[in-house]
Amino acid sequence: MTTMVGEKVTLPCRTTLFTPVDWIYQPSEHEDVEYVCSAGVVLNGFRERFALDRNIFGDFSLIIHKVTKADAGVYTCIEDVGQSTKHRVTLIVNGKNKKLTARRAA
Repeated sequence: MTTMVGEKVTLPCRTTLFTPVDWIYQPSEHEDVEYVCSAGVVLNGFRERFALDRNIFGDFSLIIHKVTKADAGVYTCIEDVGQSTKHRVTLIVNGKNKKLTARRAA
């Protein structure tokens, strides 16, 4: 899945199970995975821009608001019921992050 810096993106994960899912994120194959969401709850450090889509029963799609280049990587949705069926999405982010510039007082 490809998006642009600053856009909103929804990473799909739908299940027929009643239990919430976990989402993990791996920026690159050489880096460790990070938990974004555990048991259907977005974790600290991600809550500002990440959310779960819960408009439809069984929809645990991950929504990322105002995507940055640092959000690129592999996202995996894990159903937490022994089977651990996984939905994997590779997110590619195009464009440049806007640089913050300090304004000088005149």
